[in-house]
Amino acid sequence: MATDRACISGYFEKEEEKAIQKYANKHRLTKSKALEALVKKAFSDDSESPEELIFNQASDRRITELERDRDFAFTVRTGMCSSIDKLEEQVAYLQDNVERLQRLVERTQVEYFTDDQVASHVGARVETVKEWRLGLRKPRGSNICSLIEDFQLDYGRWRMRG
Repeated sequence: MATDRACISGYFEKEEEKAIQKYANKHRLTKSKALEALVKKAFSDDSESPEELIFNQASDRRITELERDRDFAFTVRTGMCSSIDKLEEQVAYLQDNVERLQRLVERTQVEYFTDDQVASHVGARVETVKEWRLGLRKPRGSNICSLIEDFQLDYGRWRMRG
């Protein structure tokens, strides 16, 4: 409650002003707070002291602030929970994609063979298979050509066709 000192001093006599000042000094209040407390005490029907009135106002303000903080915290927590749920869905989706891609890679993984392995499959010498791989010699003979058809050269390495 805002007060104007000049206006207050015009309404009250000197004794009333001294009583207000005495009340303010006794309860360690400013003159305007003391006047506010006395007016509230006069208008209230209960037997609250001015200190209780001032304390109740302060506690009501604090309760209002705490309720506002609680509502804000609840809103933030609700938003965070929905964000966490969305992130969990995205993580599950990404994990499924990773597993699918791993299966695809495992299925399409190319197995390369050494000259020794190709030589044992075809029944030729290792040096001959090495020369085929390097392009120094071509495979000859229908039997060897039919067996070597299962293999192809891929960047200088043997691998199965298909």
